Amino acid sequence: MANKPFTGVVKCLKNGIYRIYERWFGLDTPTDNLSRNAFAYTTDMVGYAPSDWLTAKRLDKIIRFSPTDVFADFGSGKGKMVFLAARYPFKKVIGIEISRHLHDIAQKNIEHTRKTFACSQVELIHMDVLDYQIPDDLTIAYFFNPFVNEIFTGVINHIHESFIRTPRPMWIAYKNPIMRHHLDTCPWLEFKRLYHNIAFYRTHI
Repeated sequence: MANKPFTGVVKCLKNGIYRIYERWFGLDTPTDNLSRNAFAYTTDMVGYAPSDWLTAKRLDKIIRFSPTDVFADFGSGKGKMVFLAARYPFKKVIGIEISRHLHDIAQKNIEHTRKTFACSQVELIHMDVLDYQIPDDLTIAYFFNPFVNEIFTGVINHIHESFIRTPRPMWIAYKNPIMRHHLDTCPWLEFKRLYHNIAFYRTHI
């Protein structure tokens, strides 16, 4: 019990530092309730929330990013994870988002911070993820619980199809992994670790 006030103070300090980061970079990424609630399968959509500022570092600790990696954020929202990933020298960083409202904000966030990127190829795509053609050089797929059920399983199936076309080492990093049970049943994936509520899976190859 004695540690709770101290923990609260630390959390407030961290949040304050993160707000300073947001202002410094001129980012607009807070949670937004006008996000993914106007689509036919709304019940399978999960409301937008931004990834934590430390998420990219946590992914890198497990995956060990390489300049040959292609990173995709499925349900990229306002582009915060795209921004964080693009500060690493990836071959390419992609964000896919169905909400025009969120996509438009992401475009503004990315365009005026592009000069800070280590990655030269950064692409935002306004599209239903189920219609998105998985590139056969994709090596890291990131999800911050943007959707569940048939949408999630459909995207994972598309990733599997890409893997079958072009077998390669691939990672799936799934934050807040409420559909983890589905990944656990995929024989082409191997669970590696749960770290800061991010489940890491790698292809068998």
